[in-house]
Amino acid sequence: MDKLLIAMDSFEKRNNVSIGVELFSDGSWSTNEFWEDDSIESGNNIESLIDFLNSAQFKLTDDGRCIRPMVRIDKKESKGG
Repeated sequence: MDKLLIAMDSFEKRNNVSIGVELFSDGSWSTNEFWEDDSIESGNNIESLIDFLNSAQFKLTDDGRCIRPMVRIDKKESKGG
């Protein structure tokens, strides 16, 4: 749980946005922007949630606020070969 909370904190600081995370009994998850309740991302297991939280970067305004609608700017690396 500590690993998840640290990843959430890192995501919020990097993207200047507050989030909520929903965890489901099958291991799937979804994230939402806390104040506007906009859906951000979802996945199938806790590892993918922590990976998303540690790597996702969203576009910020010149004064550091996360723009609306949220625009993801980091590039996912292909793991295929």
